[in-house]
Amino acid sequence: MQFTTQIRAGLPRCVCPEHGVVTLVPMWAEPGSRFTLLFEAFAVQVLKACASLTQAAELLRLDWDGLQRIMDRAVARGLAFRSTEEVTRVALDEKSFSRSQAFVSVLTDHSPPRVLEVVPGRTTEAALALWASLPEPQRKKVEAASMDMGANFAAATRRTAPQAKIVHDRFNILQHLNQTVDQVRRAEHKRLSTECDNSLAGTKYDWLRRTSPEGERALAFDELCEREL
Repeated sequence: MQFTTQIRAGLPRCVCPEHGVVTLVPMWAEPGSRFTLLFEAFAVQVLKACASLTQAAELLRLDWDGLQRIMDRAVARGLAFRSTEEVTRVALDEKSFSRSQAFVSVLTDHSPPRVLEVVPGRTTEAALALWASLPEPQRKKVEAASMDMGANFAAATRRTAPQAKIVHDRFNILQHLNQTVDQVRRAEHKRLSTECDNSLAGTKYDWLRRTSPEGERALAFDELCEREL
């Protein structure tokens, strides 16, 4: 409520025959934490709403390292309670960071959407490491894996989860389709130009748009389509 609250408590210690002298864990905080569990839960919500760790630290009036440790403990709690028993459809992808100079490979669950594993690199070995994060009995239950059209993810999937259907991302398929359509248009324009027919000139984006052109361009485009080039 806009005021800093400090809880001071002398935590009891006990002598354990197996572990020696240990300090009891209070019910309001995790071992080694300077913050209550309630405050850490609030800090996680702020982290999720902010664009960076620095912004969240300013709002919470915490130093960067303290907030990083809160985030680390939250991730550890999430991993401890996470179950992969229902994973049947996954996605493998690569992400760039540090001005696109470095890459990581990411394994995500489609339903519910969540990150399952992140490993450095984008090689076949990295893809194998992603699959290794799932227990072998669970890997056998995976029905489909979506990925780009790179060979590394497909090779790792065929090796570790051969029963899974490989599904290529729509974005990559459309990218190849658009490139092919444009190559065909260029080739036909070059051929027609030798016959003094420049009807395909300036029509590149008419073929690549998701919607048909409007106005006078629509009539000209319809005539091109009727020619069955």
